[in-house]
This record gives sequence, C-alpha cells and structure tokens, in this order.
Amino acid sequence: MFLDVFLFLLSIYLISTLSFLIFSIQFKFFPDYGWGISKPIGMVLIGSLSWFLLYIKLLHLDFFLISTILFFLVILLFYLIWKNYRFYSNIRNILKEILKVELVFIIFFSMTLILRGFDHNISGTEKPMDFMMINSIVFSGTNPPGDAWFGGQSISYYYFGYWIIACISIISGISNSIIYNLSIPFIVGMSASTIYSLYIYFFTKKNSLQDIFIGLSASILLLISSNLSMFWYLFDILNFLPDRFFDWYLGVDYPHIINVNLWRPDDHWWWWTASRVINTFNAQGIGLDYTIQEFPFFTILIGDLHPHFIATPFLITSIILIFSVYKQNFNHKSNMINNLPLLLFSSFFVLVVGFINYWDLAILFILLFLIIFLLWLRSNTNIIILITKFFIPTLITLFLSLMFFIGFYFFTSESQIKFPYILPVINQTRFIHFLTVWGVFLPSVFLLIYFHLRNVDNLNKKLLFISFLPIIIPFVFRLLIMLIFNEKFESFIFSNIIGVSNIIISTICITSLYLIFFNIDKTMNIHKSFLFIMIFCSFYLIFLAENFFLNDMFGNRMNTVFKFYYQAWILLSVVGAISIKIMFISKKVSKILSIPIICIFLFSLYFSFASVDSKISPYNNFTFDGMDFLKKNITEEYEVIEFLVESDTNKIIESYGPSYSDFSRISSFTGIPTILGWAPHEAQWRGDISSIEEKKLLVDKIYSIDKNYKNLEFLNIFRNFIIIIGPKERE
Repeated sequence: MFLDVFLFLLSIYLISTLSFLIFSIQFKFFPDYGWGISKPIGMVLIGSLSWFLLYIKLLHLDFFLISTILFFLVILLFYLIWKNYRFYSNIRNILKEILKVELVFIIFFSMTLILRGFDHNISGTEKPMDFMMINSIVFSGTNPPGDAWFGGQSISYYYFGYWIIACISIISGISNSIIYNLSIPFIVGMSASTIYSLYIYFFTKKNSLQDIFIGLSASILLLISSNLSMFWYLFDILNFLPDRFFDWYLGVDYPHIINVNLWRPDDHWWWWTASRVINTFNAQGIGLDYTIQEFPFFTILIGDLHPHFIATPFLITSIILIFSVYKQNFNHKSNMINNLPLLLFSSFFVLVVGFINYWDLAILFILLFLIIFLLWLRSNTNIIILITKFFIPTLITLFLSLMFFIGFYFFTSESQIKFPYILPVINQTRFIHFLTVWGVFLPSVFLLIYFHLRNVDNLNKKLLFISFLPIIIPFVFRLLIMLIFNEKFESFIFSNIIGVSNIIISTICITSLYLIFFNIDKTMNIHKSFLFIMIFCSFYLIFLAENFFLNDMFGNRMNTVFKFYYQAWILLSVVGAISIKIMFISKKVSKILSIPIICIFLFSLYFSFASVDSKISPYNNFTFDGMDFLKKNITEEYEVIEFLVESDTNKIIESYGPSYSDFSRISSFTGIPTILGWAPHEAQWRGDISSIEEKKLLVDKIYSIDKNYKNLEFLNIFRNFIIIIGPKERE
C-alpha cells in the first residue's frame, strides 16, 4: 500500500524536478526560481506533449510514450545545464526556499492522504463518472479518448485533467483504483503549495517567519476553511434561536438536526447543506433559485475528482504567470512585446486551464485583459499603442496556444450552452444567504478597503467614472433585457434588480477597481495593486453570477454560481491571509476590528473537523484501493472486472441507468466501452437527446430478447461484445 505512495511521489518528483530545472532560468525572478509552480508546470508539460503526439497520430498513450518524452526532456536539460552552468550551480543557494514550499506540499498531501485512506471507496456521488474518465483515457490510449459510457464515440467533455492523471498512472505503473485516491491528496498538496507561492512571490520582500505563517494561512483558508453555515449548525444543536428564525433563514421549514454527538451534529450527511445555501422559495415551498456553492474543503470531503477541483493548482499557476507578466512590465513601463516568451507561456497555460475546466477561463480572461489595460495606463500612451503593443501581442499568443489545442476546442468539445447563451438572473441572492456564503471573507475585504481608502486624499473623478463602468454597463444591459422581454420575465420585481447583496458586491467592485487605479497612478505600489486586482476579480465574478447566467441544459444559474463562486474563493483565500498580515503589522488597525475577523477564520475550521469526524470512522479499513468495497461486498462484480481487465475484450454491453447510481459500473471501472452508461450525464455533455434515446432502445431490445430465431440472429451483430448479465441488468 505505502509502496504505491512511494512510487507515486517518485513519479511526481521526477517530472516536477525536470520541469523545475528546465524552466528555472525563466523564473529566476522568483525567490525559489519557480519551484512552487514546478509540479503543475511539469504535469502540463507531460500531458500536453503526450496529447499533441497522439493528436498528430504518433504512437499510443502508454509507458513507452511517456518514457520517451521524459528521455528527451532529460537531453534538453543536459543541454541547458551545459549552456548555463553558472546559473545552475547557484541553485543550491535557494534550497532553503525550496524546502519551505515542499513542506507545505507534504503537510497538505499527508493530511488528505489519511482522509482518503479511511474514505477510499469509488462509489456514490459522481466518483464513478470521474473514474470512468480516467479508465477511458488509459484503455483507449487515443486522442481523442473514447467514452466508455457512449460506445463508438469520444469523450465530449473537458478532460485534460483526467488525461494528466492517466499519464501519472501509466508512468508509475499503479492501478487506477489506487491512483484515483492518490490524485486527490496530490491536487490538494499542489493547491496548498501554489497558493502559498502566490503569496510569497508577490506580497513579501524578506520571506520572514511571519510571511511563512501568512502564506500557510492562505493555504488553510483555501483548503480547510468553510463558509458560515457552521454557525447555523451550532445555533441549531444549541437551541440558540427560535424555529421561526431558522424557517426565515432557509425560506421554508428548516430541517433541524436530530442527532448530536457531543460537539457536532450526527445526522446522516448533515454537512451536505453547507454547499446548498442559496435558494428562493415561492408560497408553495418550491425552490426558484436552487444553486450550488461548493468550496474546496467540501469537494475534498466528498472525494469527487471533478474538473473544477483538478484545475485548482493549475488555475493558481496561471494567475501567478499572469501576475508575473504584470510585474515584469510594471516597473519598466514596457509593452507586452518585450516579454513575449513569458506572455506566450502564460497564454498557453490559460488555454490549458480551459481544457481542464472551461469555466476557469472566466477569471483568467478578466484577469489577463485587466492587467493589459492597467499596463497601458501605466505606460501613459495613446489608444493606438494599447491596441498594437498590448492587445495584439496578447491575442496572437492566445491564438497560437489555441492552435496547439485546436483538436479539443474546435473538434472534440461540444458546447453545453444553448441559445440565447446568456440570460439575466431573476431571483437574486437573499442577503442572509450571501452573508452565510461569503461572511468568512467579507470582514477582511472591508478592513483592507477601509485601511487603504484612508490614504486617498482627493478623488480622481475620471478614474472613479471608469471604475463605475464595469458595473453600470452590465446592470443596464440586464435591466433592458428584463424590460424588453417582460413577458418572459414577468415575475421580476425591482427589488430583485437592486438587492442588498448586489449593492454590497457592486460597491466592493467599484471601490477595489478605483484603488487599483489609484495605486498605479499615485503610489506606484505593485503589491497593493495585486491585492485589489484579486479583490476586484473575485467579486466581479460574484457580481456576474448575481446578474447573469450561462444558459446550459439546466436553464438556471446553478452551474454559473457553482463555478464562479469556486474561483472567487481561491482568490479571496489570499486576500484573507493578507488581512491577517495587516492586522499583525499595522498599528493603525484597531484590535477591536482584528479579533472578530480572526475568530471568524478560526470558527470556519469547525465545519472541517466536525464533518470529517462524522464522515470518517477510524474503524474503517485503511487502504487506498477504491475498489476495496467491491472485493469485500460484491465479489462477483469484482471478479468480472478483473477478468475483463486481464482479457483482450474491447467492447461490452451492460445496462444503462440514471446518474449517481451503481449502473454501468463495469464500464466505469475498466474503461471498456459499453453502448450507454449514465444517460442523463451523456445528455448533459452532448446535448443530443435523440442519439441517447436510440441507444436506450437498442440496449432495451438486447436485454428483453427471447429465444426467437430472428432475435438470436439480431444478437449475432454483437458477437464481438461481452454481454453483462447481473442484478442491474435483471432490473
């Protein structure tokens, strides 16, 4: 068991060390020469090279391909060392900085590893879907990879995160059922070390013990803290508030916690509601605004290996690269052409992150084009220069990066968004729900804004006007849509247009954007501009989710809130850590303000400890094998899976079923394609209901066949398939 962990880490460190040594000369302006982002860059390097070689139909995704890529990277490294020996000989001087970052990685990796060891089963929620993606890529070994739940067709989803995990599985030789559970601690460890590095790279000068503590605080706020739902759980188990107050909070009859285990709730999955806070109910108790507000720890607790979770360290790395472009150009008043290699690398990484999780392109494009605009303001040149030396170089690098992944963006992926692509939100977030979700960060944001506004002597009306535009234009656009199409949006009322939540979000966006401009125009303080860029980008995402949603198959803003809120949480974790730093070092911040903020941060950890204690039992079998439950409880199915993995079978037929069920588990656990798996998920990915219904009819016909001669002749079509007949098929 622990041999697998050793082999996994050995493979990771081999790739990340190669990546670090190859790219360190490009990141010598970082205190650790870029070690903090070497793991995500290394994974992208191996994943993108293997993906491209398969796209141009060279080789097959296997051990030989990955080993060949590593071999040529080693040759490249020897060449770089030969050409830059003096630089590489100085790397020993930064070993202390490398060890600091690595300690953060190991701490978070180890904690999550223990969690997965006690909660290892690849069963429930969407784990079978995630596992199917990894197995499909490994089994098919092609680009695009086949879809085990839609036989004969390729995966129609953003799958590059799964591709990277498949590459690790192949090079390490570890079973996919173990790789699944090792990948989650790996993503957590990378997320912790990259968010720590983001803080160290851009918000410190000396990298003192205090800065290490603040950087570690950013990792904790990102990965262990929760929203303020824990207050409602505590109020409930302590009978602190009357029932009518809980009913008002929820909007309908509040489902009170029944079982309590000393210091925490003990109801089955009581913690689930922490990710389902925002909703509005009508008089009949029907939800009108069902949304999802997962935060990173909730995702870790669930154990799903979803794209939004896999993308976390890669998204943070992209933010670091974009900030690096900004920093390298800021002090020299140069244009983007002068740092073209770094800009190209950043643009490439932006497209990589989009391949891992489409939704993350939102924050990256906002951030990228905001820093372009800010650098142009800093250069104090005309609009022609903005276009020719800032926008055009950026667009060219994005286009070149897009061409590398053209096979995915134009030919493999299918849009899950339907026309009209963007719709206005009718029911906005109630303030009490907004406070519950974002209350952990709001006090620190207000503190930072207030602390820096005190230094603003005279308001610049021109800059203030520009600061209002990103809020006013979308707001007017939303209002016009709802007025013009008033028959479609007949239920809207003015209070839903300008709610308390929207006012607070808009105020934060306007103020933070103004402070960005102020720090560029007056103080020239790049650290402060970084800070308010993160505040603006995070709350602007929340603002967009409050006013618009992408019109996917669900027809509501559930997914938009889910994905945009998750991205905002990542940036705000650094903002929260910086507020802690301000409270420690500044004598101007009253301790009366500091104590409540620190208490909120500490209380936000209650949810994590309580939920882990209720979900995980120390008496569970400790293993990293996600198929352990099959070995012990469903041995016949486990034996079938093992037989198929060892055989030359490349097609099976098993019963399709609903999502979040045990149907289509054999195709999921082997990667061998069946005719149809989870039908609702395939409909969500492909949008083509007719082809799914055809496959349903075909599978139904196969399993309802009798011994009639013509029917047996029909089965002859599937003579190369292995037909599974088990409990689910008999249903």
